[in-house]
Formats: sequence, structure tokens, C-alpha cells
Amino acid sequence: LVEQCHRVLVPGGQLIFETPNPENMMVGSHTFYHDPTHLNPITPTLIEFLVRHLGFSDPEILRLHPYPPEARVRGMDPLTDRINGAFCGPQDFAVCAVKPA
Repeated sequence: LVEQCHRVLVPGGQLIFETPNPENMMVGSHTFYHDPTHLNPITPTLIEFLVRHLGFSDPEILRLHPYPPEARVRGMDPLTDRINGAFCGPQDFAVCAVKPA
């Protein structure tokens, strides 16, 4: 898919993909599979490497749609922050990149 996007985009064209974020434990272990067309989660690290490898430049990863504040575990300490990051962080991420001129 990324190869075909590179082929058909004009120089300077923008690639934008959004997908579930498996860095979020709830997404990676549960909600990703609500859609039966999903086969394997794709990590932000993999997609950033892939778009660079296939010739796009300036990839940017945007982490999107965190769980609402009321879903977070209460507390103000490093462990609570880590738990909230892993379970209540961004549910999706997007990659934006440009086909060089």
C-alpha cells in the first residue's frame, strides 16, 4: 500500500495514514480486534521506518485520541503516570510524510 501511494502521488504530495495505536495496552490487546478486517497491529516505529525506506521524507508521527480524563487512574506519582500512559494514552496514531520533489 505504501509503495503504491509513493508511485501515484505527485512530487510534494502528502501521505497520511491513521491506524489503531498498539502502544496503548487496551488497544493492542482488545479494541484493535473489534474490526475483523484488522490482521496485525502496526507500530509507529515500523510505519515511520517503512515510509522512509520507500522514499517519503519528513515523516511525523501524531498520537491521537487519548481516553478521556475520567478513565485515568487517580494519583500524582510516576507509577500512576506510567499506568495511565500505557492504558489511557492515545488510541490511534497517524503518520504524515511527503513525497520529495
